[in-house]
Amino acid sequence: MTFLEKIKPYLISDVILIQEVVLHALHDYPHVPEAWTNELLIEALKNKDKQSSFFI
Repeated sequence: MTFLEKIKPYLISDVILIQEVVLHALHDYPHVPEAWTNELLIEALKNKDKQSSFFI
């Protein structure tokens, strides 16, 4: 199982701390799928509390 496969279930988490850990881990990781970026942007637009984590 690859790193991306392990972290995928936590990509969109209801717990903001988990979301921040995932975003931090993906920040410098190469080859993050473009679809994941789209998912994160949609989540940020839906949930105002998470926007500060996404748009750093």
